[in-house]
Amino acid sequence: MGENHFAAVPTAVYGVVLLNAGLAWKVAQSEIIKHDSPHSRLRKAVASDFKGNLSLALYVVAIPLAFVHQAIADALYIGVALMWLVLTAGSNATSRRRPRRRRSAQPLRARITAAPAIAPTAMVFSGGGSPPARLAA
Repeated sequence: MGENHFAAVPTAVYGVVLLNAGLAWKVAQSEIIKHDSPHSRLRKAVASDFKGNLSLALYVVAIPLAFVHQAIADALYIGVALMWLVLTAGSNATSRRRPRRRRSAQPLRARITAAPAIAPTAMVFSGGGSPPARLAA
C-alpha cells in the first residue's frame, strides 16, 4: 500500500488478505474446540467470540469501501488492530490472572540447609579417577 500511495486496489487486496487470515483463524479455532473436551478453557474463552466476528464483519465492510474512500478502509483496518491490542491487554491482565502459590513459611536459608546432601561417593566423575581432593575427605 505504501508504494502505491494508498490506492484503492492495494487497499482492497490488503483487506482480502486480512479477511482470509481471519477466516483461517476461525476455522482452525473451531476445529480445535471441536476436538477438545466440552469443558475446555478455550471453549469458555471464545464462547461468543465477539471480537473475532466483529473483525471479520469490519473487513467485509472495508473491502468495498476501499473503492469509495480508501482512508475509511484504512481506518477500519487500524481500528480492528487496535481493538485486539487494547481490549486484549486489559482483559488478560485482570480477569485471567492465576492465583499465586503460597510461599513456604520456612525461611529460604532453613530450606537450603534442611535439603538432603548428596554423598560424594554417589557422584559420577567424568575423569574416571578419584573425586577431587576437597570431596575425598
